[in-house]
Amino acid sequence: MGKLIFVLGILFSCNVVFAQLQVNEVSPISANFLVNSFTDVNVVMYDKNGSPRNKLVVMLANTGDVPSDFRRFDTLAAKTGFHVMGISYNNSPSVLDICQNKTDPDCYENIRRQVVMGEILSPDVQVDTNHHIVRRIKDMLVYLDTSLPDQNWGQYLDSDKKVQWENVIVAGHGEGATYAAFMGKLFNLSRVLSFAPLPEKMRFNNKLASWVSFDGLTQEHNYYLFYQEKDTNTVDTNFYNQIGYTNYGGRTYVEDAPYPYNLSRDLSTRFISNRDHTITIKDIDTPSEPDGSPRFGQVWTYMLTNESFQSVLDISKSIMVYPNPFKGNITISIKENTSSPKWQIVDALGRDILKGDGFIVNTANLHSGVYFMTVVTLNGRGNLRIIKE
Repeated sequence: MGKLIFVLGILFSCNVVFAQLQVNEVSPISANFLVNSFTDVNVVMYDKNGSPRNKLVVMLANTGDVPSDFRRFDTLAAKTGFHVMGISYNNSPSVLDICQNKTDPDCYENIRRQVVMGEILSPDVQVDTNHHIVRRIKDMLVYLDTSLPDQNWGQYLDSDKKVQWENVIVAGHGEGATYAAFMGKLFNLSRVLSFAPLPEKMRFNNKLASWVSFDGLTQEHNYYLFYQEKDTNTVDTNFYNQIGYTNYGGRTYVEDAPYPYNLSRDLSTRFISNRDHTITIKDIDTPSEPDGSPRFGQVWTYMLTNESFQSVLDISKSIMVYPNPFKGNITISIKENTSSPKWQIVDALGRDILKGDGFIVNTANLHSGVYFMTVVTLNGRGNLRIIKE
């Protein structure tokens, strides 16, 4: 893959992945020349011709991993309309390795606060004011706003150049997923996406780290979780409950429930792999469909874009759409219901395509492909997969 290297700016511009998708690799030193550790390139993506969602997705890697390990997720997020930034940060040594054998109940919080905010609270991790996560995100936004002004990265900064967290989604894998959850406690984020987060527990008393049960600024319904059911590094029901992942729908296996997965925030997969901890998102381990697309792409889309609550009766089994597959108009049939339904159709990237009401849906403007339809009545809500031939 060709790269154009600017020696002073250290901005690496990669070939475009899709025709409309612009991908850049940017050294942290470009954004702050005082950075001297964890200098793996940040991965930046933006789709100029997409429908902008005006939200920033920040991806945090697991211990020992780098931003470029998660390009498939980043690409999907960018194609779905988000600004995307995979951030290189001080993710080694593992917080678990540092704290699990200590007796200080604040060990986990102190390490995470230092890595996220730059507060000097522990001698066990080397992070200062130029190297913490918040500073790196801010520096990158300032740099990109200047270097790529046509992409509008500056919208995520206020007049004082502080990050506007309410417009930021923080995602992460493993150690990065737990950092995402921790940042949800500190900031009012748009949402938190945790892929196989590492639970934090004190070995000497088997209790969770104190910060886990704190009331956070991010609303609990905006916490999303995805993991492999046999991942022994991750599965901890008490940790999930305390963070709030399980308060909006019980554990839902993505193989058993179609999109939108019962509107649950607690998602799991039964897919068998010898890479249980990394299967849900890491490029080299997440499985592919026959066409090469990521198997869990629709799960990622749901986690990024879902705006519905698990607070209404699921009546999917009472709803039928026919014909399906279809070529022309389709008819909605609802068992034991006489009220006119409202409906919405989204594409595989979660983008709104059609919406309206009534039992007959004119599909003339739909191209051939797979769509997802939500039908709402006075009795509840149903979700169906529909196909136009």
